[in-house]
Parts: sequence; C-alpha cells; structure tokens
Amino acid sequence: MNVYTLVLYAHVVGAIGYCISIGAWLLLLVGLRRAQRVEEARALMRVNDLSGPIGAASALLLLIAGLDPRRAHQPARDAPHRRRVDRATPERHR
Repeated sequence: MNVYTLVLYAHVVGAIGYCISIGAWLLLLVGLRRAQRVEEARALMRVNDLSGPIGAASALLLLIAGLDPRRAHQPARDAPHRRRVDRATPERHR
C-alpha cells in the first residue's frame, strides 16, 4: 500500500464517521422534541455526550486527510499513458 491509498482510506473513514455523527445528532434532536419527561431528555443527552467526540475526531480526520498535498497529485504521476505520451513527444516540442 502506498501513501495515497492510506490517505484516501482515512479520508473515506472520516467522512463515514462524520455522517454517522450528524445522523445521531439529528435523531437526538428529534428525540428531544418528543421527550415528555426530564429523564428521557437526560438519557438522550448521554447519547450526545458519546457521539460528540466521535464526530469531532471524524471531522478532524476528514480535514487532515483531505488537506494532504501529496494526495492530489499522486494518480497523475503514476498514470502509464502519460509516460508514453512524454516519450513519444519530440524534444523540440517539449
């Protein structure tokens, strides 16, 4: 595995974790609106306390993996068709 594959994997994992965290937050809001007793709201807030750090860690992983400058240029350098075109181009036209 090269660095590009690992960074891409981390980016995808971060995106999935962030979407799960946002979904849990939205379900929490719906549950809070339907709660009729304080005990129900407290139980939902415990879920919020657990999903908060997961969402923050996923967002941080998503941003760090998305901002890696090597990830943007890696596939273009490894493309075999670009090497063939460069060899076929005469020296005076480069």
